[in-house]
Amino acid sequence: MAAAAELEQVLESTPSIPQFMTLFRQISDRIMPLYNSGQDQEVVRKSDHSPQTIADRISHEMMVDFFRINSPHPVISEESYDEDESKFDSDCYWLVDPLDGTQGFINHSGEFAFMAALIKDGKPVMGLVYNPVSDVLYYAKKGKGAFRLDQTGIPQQLRV
Repeated sequence: MAAAAELEQVLESTPSIPQFMTLFRQISDRIMPLYNSGQDQEVVRKSDHSPQTIADRISHEMMVDFFRINSPHPVISEESYDEDESKFDSDCYWLVDPLDGTQGFINHSGEFAFMAALIKDGKPVMGLVYNPVSDVLYYAKKGKGAFRLDQTGIPQQLRV
């Protein structure tokens, strides 16, 4: 029972779904003009040879700032270079990929998303995937279910 209460407390300490939608739409407002105009041509290769664009860096900065302000848990980002390794020892942290599918962004395929997961004791307890092209958010919370949220603003529970 203590584990369930602890999980509930952790989930209650997370930002709300409307806060996430606001964040993701703000990031979209910054990067979609780059996507639509083709201006984001500054592609660099990271140490693993994967591409990184200005949009990756914008998304990263906005997501990390959001979590620093709105969550007590540290953030580990796929785009971070100067990670404080002590974050990896935390029993609860946010694992984010601020722009998953950078190649899809570069190729204008629409196949990219903003992703975040709350990890507790090595296991995901909350996850979010937002596609800025379709303005659709998929999210799940352990013990609460999985949902799809689109422009109607009405969460639709997913059955898996």
